[in-house]
Amino acid sequence: MGPYVLCVVILQLCVSECLSARDFSRVLPTCTTPDCVKAASEIMHYIDQNVNPCDDFYEFACGTFLNNVHLKNEPLINVETIMRDNYLSRIRVIMQEPVLHNDSNSMIMAKKMHEACMNPSSSENGVKLIENTLRQIGGWAVLEEDDWDDSYFHWAGASYLLRKMGFPHDYLVKVSVSEENGETAQLEIGNPWSYINLHTPEEEDLLHDYMVDIAIAFGADPEAARGDYADVIDLIKNLMGIDNYSGEDPIVDDDVKRAYLTISELEEKFSDVAWSELLENLLEPVVKMNVDQVILVTDMPYLYSLEAALKNTSERTLNNFIAWRLIIEHSNILTNDLAEISRKFYKELNKQVTVPTLSPINKMCSGIVETIFSLSLQAAYVQRFVSQATRDDAADILENIVKEFVEEINELHGMDDETRISAIDRVVNITSYVAYPDAMLDADQIEERYLGYQISDDNLLASLLSVNYHKVNSYFSKLNKGDNEVEANGGEINEKYTTYGIVYYLASDNSITIPHRMLQDIVYNEDRPKYLNYGSLGSFIGHQIFHSVFEGSPIRQESEYYHWMSPESRSEYQKKLDCVAESYERFYVPEIERHVNSTNTKQEDIADIAGVQLAYKAYKEWIDRNGKEKKLPKLDYTPKQLFWISSAIRFCSKGSPETIERAVKHSYQSLKRFRVLGSLQNSKHFSKDFHCPAESNMNSHKKCEIW
Repeated sequence: MGPYVLCVVILQLCVSECLSARDFSRVLPTCTTPDCVKAASEIMHYIDQNVNPCDDFYEFACGTFLNNVHLKNEPLINVETIMRDNYLSRIRVIMQEPVLHNDSNSMIMAKKMHEACMNPSSSENGVKLIENTLRQIGGWAVLEEDDWDDSYFHWAGASYLLRKMGFPHDYLVKVSVSEENGETAQLEIGNPWSYINLHTPEEEDLLHDYMVDIAIAFGADPEAARGDYADVIDLIKNLMGIDNYSGEDPIVDDDVKRAYLTISELEEKFSDVAWSELLENLLEPVVKMNVDQVILVTDMPYLYSLEAALKNTSERTLNNFIAWRLIIEHSNILTNDLAEISRKFYKELNKQVTVPTLSPINKMCSGIVETIFSLSLQAAYVQRFVSQATRDDAADILENIVKEFVEEINELHGMDDETRISAIDRVVNITSYVAYPDAMLDADQIEERYLGYQISDDNLLASLLSVNYHKVNSYFSKLNKGDNEVEANGGEINEKYTTYGIVYYLASDNSITIPHRMLQDIVYNEDRPKYLNYGSLGSFIGHQIFHSVFEGSPIRQESEYYHWMSPESRSEYQKKLDCVAESYERFYVPEIERHVNSTNTKQEDIADIAGVQLAYKAYKEWIDRNGKEKKLPKLDYTPKQLFWISSAIRFCSKGSPETIERAVKHSYQSLKRFRVLGSLQNSKHFSKDFHCPAESNMNSHKKCEIW
């Protein structure tokens, strides 16, 4: 080796070993494109460079964000809520635009509904519609007092009429559709009381006061209302089987609760209800039933209680109950007073939960319209904000992480060959839904979803009733259709694209969804360096892909999809889980003065550790194929360090003490600060890239080895 070559080698060693990480980053080329400048600016709004990253990487990555964010009335603000608000803001701009010459019919309806919702006369017209509806079902007994004539009212007839108007139809019995047999949709009937909580005398009093307050708001005499609605509470208790508040729900075996009966058998067993007539009227006009049709009764004891209650309950009490129920379903869009009565009730009922104040009308209206016309609005959104190049790039990141996961499984110690083959087969056969389906750009397919909707110019409630009527028709139309036929009717546009706001893996059909609303802001930008996208979006993907082989929280109740793993492989995986649990239980939560209990979170914690490492290794493979990237301006960090910074910023979060306490006690995921600290403390790549000294807080000696 000549003296010149030796000098070069020594110089290279000095650069790599003698310079600090920040000094080294200064000699790297800098990206100065507008997207790089924007990315650097965004990062500087999050990180606190006064914090040593090897001491507390969460405070380093999120410190400025935490100092500048003020919760005000919000229980929680984090990157996900910010992305949600930005997304809804863009949607709001679309729906508030004037009708354009090329707008689809559904877009015109969306804009019309938003305008009607903002119309001050809309709530008044909604109240008039409620009052007219009450007259049609025979009046409201508590308002008419002694003048009310019960001969004009029958609960089943009222249910038929209200169903045809678009109001709820499950007042005394729940009629629904299930697909549990895997081949055809099944009509089922059962208990409708899941929306009511009655566990204590205090909750009973709150519910009674709620009913009385609603009646008084419509002009009822307070004393009459209290008496009438005491009878309604008794009805509900009888139907729910509440004799006293022991705090324990009776345990009834499923074999006793569930039964398959024909409609004629149902009428023989429970003759006080004209079941054939009831079902015919509720399912009309989309399904015709016959008396030999088999239905699933999901709660036989409830039907016995219902039969007894109908024999002993006056029409007056049934009328008062149904009137209250149809009002509370829509109280938030009628008057501020009615909305506040409902908010007060839920606030008192859920004292441990932060119940938000009433939303400003523009926010409420845009939320309603976005929910109803989600496909039409999201089609407009993706055409404006999500390019084909973005979709392809996100799919490329997913593909690279899947490849990395397969390599890791191939080399994973402690997994037997049979399980390894099954695991790889599951990973390579994942169905992916990235950004949006092609069908979302097909106007005809979208318009088909909104056929029949009637949107009023000045009555939001009337519009919502029309929407609900057609949605219920669509729901019941699944009856007696095979799965293939139901899926065909849905086409390529399914709920996975429109429902999820974050990357999500679903074990039941082995699919992963990367929703279009995720491809924005701090999580993703096609034109910024890949280390940022792999650090943020890639780590989300890595976490969810990990669940394709190793199940997530028991709360998801997906264990049935992981039976293919051998006991030996499960045992080895359990050792890794135990290590992770021990690692995370060191974390202390000062807001509630207790340590973390990782019993509920360890399966998500290990996915965090594995996910960010999969993304990191996939990014390194990308570098090998495409070459090193430039660093960002005004930030003295290497591309690899910026990968870790991006992976942490996605978890920046500020919550109220109540929100934090509730998350620690009930969430299946760790607090976001610990999702950062735990995943990086267990990464040798992180500590190497940030040159963290041995035994510093972020470079503990004992690391949980996932791979």
